[in-house]
Amino acid sequence: MMNFSPFRANFSLLAALILSTFLLAIPESATAGQCLKSKVVDRPKIGLVLGGGGARGYAHVGVLKKLEELRIPYDFVTGTSMGSIVGGLLATGMESDELARVVREADWDDLFSDKTQREDLPFRRKTEDNLGLFGPKLGIGKDSDLLPKGVVSGQKIVFMFESVVSQRVNTSDFNNLPIPFRAIATDIISGDMVVIGEGELSMAMRASMAVPGVFDPVRREGALLVDGGLVRNLPVDVAKDMGAEVVIAVDVGTKLAGEEEMTNALAIIYQMSGLLTVHNTDIQIDAMKNEDILVSPAIGDLISSADFSKLDEAIPLGYAAAEAVENQLRRFSLSQSEYEAWRRQIDSCVEGPPQVHFVQLNNQSRFSDDVIMEMVKVKPGESLDLEQLNHDLRQIYGLGFIRQARYSVIEQEGQQGIEITVFQDERGTDFIETGLDLSFSARGTTVNLRGAYLKTDLDERGAEFRGMVQVGESPGIFVDYFKPLDDRLRWSLHPSASYFSRPLYLYDQEGDAVAEVELDEFSGAFAISREFSRYARATAGFTRYTGNLDIT
Repeated sequence: MMNFSPFRANFSLLAALILSTFLLAIPESATAGQCLKSKVVDRPKIGLVLGGGGARGYAHVGVLKKLEELRIPYDFVTGTSMGSIVGGLLATGMESDELARVVREADWDDLFSDKTQREDLPFRRKTEDNLGLFGPKLGIGKDSDLLPKGVVSGQKIVFMFESVVSQRVNTSDFNNLPIPFRAIATDIISGDMVVIGEGELSMAMRASMAVPGVFDPVRREGALLVDGGLVRNLPVDVAKDMGAEVVIAVDVGTKLAGEEEMTNALAIIYQMSGLLTVHNTDIQIDAMKNEDILVSPAIGDLISSADFSKLDEAIPLGYAAAEAVENQLRRFSLSQSEYEAWRRQIDSCVEGPPQVHFVQLNNQSRFSDDVIMEMVKVKPGESLDLEQLNHDLRQIYGLGFIRQARYSVIEQEGQQGIEITVFQDERGTDFIETGLDLSFSARGTTVNLRGAYLKTDLDERGAEFRGMVQVGESPGIFVDYFKPLDDRLRWSLHPSASYFSRPLYLYDQEGDAVAEVELDEFSGAFAISREFSRYARATAGFTRYTGNLDIT
């Protein structure tokens, strides 16, 4: 006979209800070991669309600040150009104050320059200043490009993006970011829009902002990617494709030049790009539905796309624009507790700094793997030391004729590590160098033109040969050979020879020239050197001079 206990039955029923409720509340990705994301069931899914516009995109930060005050969530983020930078950082779980801090602390003038600090140059590169070959260096050879594809390779800005992003997230699937994200770029070969939803977040941001001619295009899956503003400066449709039922789109505008500014070919080319951007933005705005919200900061002529020092002026403009549509935005406000729960969900997806369990090299330069790895001091078994890694990459890039040296966080067999990628200069390994000097004196102006051939890949340690010819007031030739002797590039041999014909003048006590001396000088030298880091060098060797004097 079975005994029946109402208390036991009620308790079992209650336990079953609690268990089923708990299981339903588990975020859909929790069981997969991914970041915790619950299904949106009691409100529309919101997509945040951040348009491009260079420094005008700073206004996005002000819009975000207002959205936070109104407790408005967003489930998807899409961005183009500067919008992809702000959107990419936002997708890592940042809030507006932290995002503003990152942008404010960035030295944009330095980030947009690939120039290597002198302290990071090896002595081979430092002593080249003595040759005066400051003109353009042109690549020659079968597989080389005459000139780089952009003025800036992005060496510094890629490190900045990766160093910020990798401290927070390290997933290659943008759906698994704290907020799902898409960056928009243009395939400059086909003209098609490319929606980037996987891979390295830092490189997606870099590709989306690659203004043609200014930044190198980014190669990805057979495409050559440049700024997405050419095809979709305000990617509303991309947010809809991600699943957004409602879109909040922020258009920071593209300033077109007036007739009085159309004074040269460069201005006309820039205007053409602007027209393309404005046209595709208008199409996206026209396609927005009644329930969608457009935020348009009144930037006008106050901030240009290049005014990267005007963050504090741009933020209030974005805030004011969001405030102007506050009544529309309030439809999507959450209660305090709901908003805090949404934020906790996002924060649960932030992974924190990576642990380095291994260091891997993807070396596409003229140097051997051993040479590159000798410069990498980051060691496995520790948290990623960004300061040390930045130093290591600067040392590699400082070798010269390296287009980019960067890192990415990768995962293998469940362990995190870093991959260091080194790209050879796209101009190749053989170069034509040029130089010019002018000097002025009471006797007139003297001019010397220089041209040189430089070969940089004579062996896997970067042995080099240079032959230079100078014509003008002081004609001559110069040849040298540079051979590193060890993988750490500490020891090197350096033989050289030269011939120059130089005019010299003799002056009396009043400073008047009384005679001219024509000096024909031949020299030969041989040196062995030992570098101590990149701060000092000891050299032993000899130099022999001989020549003729002709006094007139």
